Amino acid sequence: MSPIILANKASLELMNVHVSVLSTISVLPGKLGDQIRNRTNKYMSLWEERLMQLMSLAPKRGDQATPLISYYLKNKNDDGVKRICSFFENVRIYHGFCDLALGAIYIKEKNFDQGIYLIKRANQNGVLDSKDVDKDTAKYLKNIIIKYD
Repeated sequence: MSPIILANKASLELMNVHVSVLSTISVLPGKLGDQIRNRTNKYMSLWEERLMQLMSLAPKRGDQATPLISYYLKNKNDDGVKRICSFFENVRIYHGFCDLALGAIYIKEKNFDQGIYLIKRANQNGVLDSKDVDKDTAKYLKNIIIKYD
């Protein structure tokens, strides 16, 4: 699969499957999950590049970015989150999970106003009401928004 993708000759379906497989590998639990991620590290390290290729072919598949953003957050790769979210901003695709992720990063970096602004924007765009956000987390974030509004 990789030589076809590297040569930019992959179909949209192949790119989508490739990114989906990496997403699945990223969340495999336990020791087996760690072993598989270690064995596929070559591909995991190319995940961001593959995602960008997919987005250039199918910009409406922005949902494919959420697992990578989550993976980066879990592994404390704030720069990776910023790169992906910057890409979406540059191609003018709204990705609500970027607002939440960047909001958290900015608050951690003591840029509170920008962080709250992004979390508010995510809420205004319905992100906190989506099935993809844990209900308790959404409630907590909404209370923070109310408190600092």
